[in-house]
Amino acid sequence: MKIISKYHFKGVAGTYPPDPDGVMTILYEFDTEAEMNASGLLHDSRRTTCFMSNGKYCVGGHFEATKPKTKIIAVDFDGCLCKNQFPEIGDEIYETLRRLKEEQRNGARLILWTCRRDNALAAAVGWCAFHGIHFDAVNENLPDIITAFGGDTRKIYADEYWDDKAVKMP
Repeated sequence: MKIISKYHFKGVAGTYPPDPDGVMTILYEFDTEAEMNASGLLHDSRRTTCFMSNGKYCVGGHFEATKPKTKIIAVDFDGCLCKNQFPEIGDEIYETLRRLKEEQRNGARLILWTCRRDNALAAAVGWCAFHGIHFDAVNENLPDIITAFGGDTRKIYADEYWDDKAVKMP
């Protein structure tokens, strides 16, 4: 028996993009019908499909438990955590800092999502650490998201995007 693919789905199978905390569907491949029958997967209530492809026997279903979903927040720096005085660091925006710390205490994973780079980025990360905010990633996706998409993407994946220039869409 060999796992030939894993698919992540949120809600109804076939939705996109893959959600690493959604439902896990695994497709197993067997060389012989006897091997497939011996696996016990045909009698597993989590099995959703069984078919033959290119001379191989395949069984698919929701066979792996997934961890509870944790919120991912991508947060901008200038104009969101501090007043925008780029390339300097402006005064704190206390309400945003308070709420972000609260989200982090409640288990949210945080990504600093900013145009800053090099020394200006290092200064922003240090400023946030001084204010009690520690990031799970900086200007990149979280490792489990990279795995779910099969590589890193240019767009940061998050459940919420905090940005002073954001427009809420319906």
